[in-house]
Formats: sequence, structure tokens, C-alpha cells
Amino acid sequence: MGGGPGAIESGDVMKVFVRHGLIALGVQGCVFGLLLVLMFCEPSESDALLGDLSAWLFAWVLWFYLPVGLLVPRVTGSTGCSGLIEVFWIGVPVGIVLYSAAYGGAVALVKWILFRGGKRQRESSPR
Repeated sequence: MGGGPGAIESGDVMKVFVRHGLIALGVQGCVFGLLLVLMFCEPSESDALLGDLSAWLFAWVLWFYLPVGLLVPRVTGSTGCSGLIEVFWIGVPVGIVLYSAAYGGAVALVKWILFRGGKRQRESSPR
């Protein structure tokens, strides 16, 4: 499949996918871990900022993973309280994995498109 000396190979595309997918997984995992720690810390009345930060982060995480979270009760067929709980406890971790894979795939696709013919398009230059 050729290309120039700077062309990206299929093995390199997979390395880019895995590397960026794991980076996204780590960042999202750290935010989710911070959220869990903040959720279970009960702020005192003098530390209202921690309570506000915890509520804001919880709302942001739920909003960000809402598309995946809404699919979980439909796929599992759960209703009532269990359907509400699954949105957070199952939907967010599944969303983290799916969004990480999507981010890694998008970065790999962009790098493959940009570098498939080499660092510069050698075919268009005169020989």
C-alpha cells in the first residue's frame, strides 16, 4: 500500500488507537474516581464549597454520559428505582469505555488520513 517513508502503517494506526484510547480512559476514570470520593465525603456546614463542587461534578458527569446511561435501562429491561440507579452505576462506566474507544478511533482515523501518503503528498510533487 505504499506511501512515502513517512507513511503511517496499519500497525501504527492500532498503536495510536490504543494509546489515545487508554489516555482518554485514564482521564475519565480519574474524574469518575474523584466524583466517587467527593460523593461520599459529607461536607460540613463551614465547607459548603466542597458540597457545591460535588453536586456540580455529579450533574456534569450525568449529563455527559446521559446518552449511554439512557440506553442501559432499555437494554436491561429494568424499570423503577433499579432503572434510575443503573443510569449512574452501569451507564457511566460503559460510557467511559465507549467514549474512550470513540476518541481513540477518531484520533487514529485523523492521523491515518493525514499521514497515509507520507508527511507530504509526494505524488503531487514533480519528480
